[in-house]
Amino acid sequence: MAVADHLNEALDISLAWGPQRMVPLPERLKAKFPALSDADIAALERECDAVLSMVCSLADQIGDHGLAPSEAHARLHARFPTLDDKRAAYAMHQGYYSYWRDNGRGPEDRRS
Repeated sequence: MAVADHLNEALDISLAWGPQRMVPLPERLKAKFPALSDADIAALERECDAVLSMVCSLADQIGDHGLAPSEAHARLHARFPTLDDKRAAYAMHQGYYSYWRDNGRGPEDRRS
């Protein structure tokens, strides 16, 4: 199984809010992809975590170092080429939210 083949759907599951968030991600992934092995599920979970880690880092770079949002998106797509634009944008919004939560301002509200 290529993790990249399932990344978009797995990211939807990973980023979902609501009561389903109480169910551990591996269980939610296994429900969506019952044919995948436990090793494949673990690999998908790691890849989702890697996307979320990267978008948080990119949001920090936008807010603290002036990285252009378009460059952040290009870097995200370079690292995860199978990630579609919809999921990339949604993931970036999660990174922006984390930045706002931690800094009291959005990353694009950079102070000079």
